[in-house]
Amino acid sequence: PELLDAVEALVGEEVLCNPIQHVRGKVPHAMSEGGFFNVPWHQDLAVTWEEADSSEIVTCWVALADATVENGCMEVLPG
Repeated sequence: PELLDAVEALVGEEVLCNPIQHVRGKVPHAMSEGGFFNVPWHQDLAVTWEEADSSEIVTCWVALADATVENGCMEVLPG
């Protein structure tokens, strides 16, 4: 309910879930194979259709554990 309230505050009461849903697990460094423990930079907009370019799309990131700079919190580049 809290997440839905936050999204509604941004886009209004009409909230739709689109089929572009991704789960990108980021395991702790100690559990990673080959030392890859970071999710590479990406743009969620890259997987939408051109007609969605003018849509207001909210992406939600949910940490399943404490997210700190030391263990890998989300970084956002404005624009």
